[in-house]
Amino acid sequence: MAERVAHPGPRDRSVLVMIPGEHRADRVWHESAFRDDKLRCHHYSSCAYVDDGPRHPGVVRLLRASGFHGVERIGQVQLDWSLLTALVERWRPEVHAFHLPFGEVGLTLQDVQVLLGLPI
Repeated sequence: MAERVAHPGPRDRSVLVMIPGEHRADRVWHESAFRDDKLRCHHYSSCAYVDDGPRHPGVVRLLRASGFHGVERIGQVQLDWSLLTALVERWRPEVHAFHLPFGEVGLTLQDVQVLLGLPI
């Protein structure tokens, strides 16, 4: 059975905002020092947690009165910097959408309503 080799990166580089040759993964795919080396795993956390702690009761009251109490329930947010970087590279501001291998993806107000529990 032939060994399967994963495709090293985007097949269509035009979807990336980065200038060709400046993507941080280019060295991995094009320099023999990286290609011939064995894969090594290093453990590190690329995620940050954002938590403001308890909210002031006056703020909570105003959020509820304005219908934005969904913001109050969000709580701790985990930010994955690698995911955010990948999404930024695929964002196309001229059409306000992400260009992914399977097509165009846009965010709607309904998405915000469902994810954050905010009235639209």
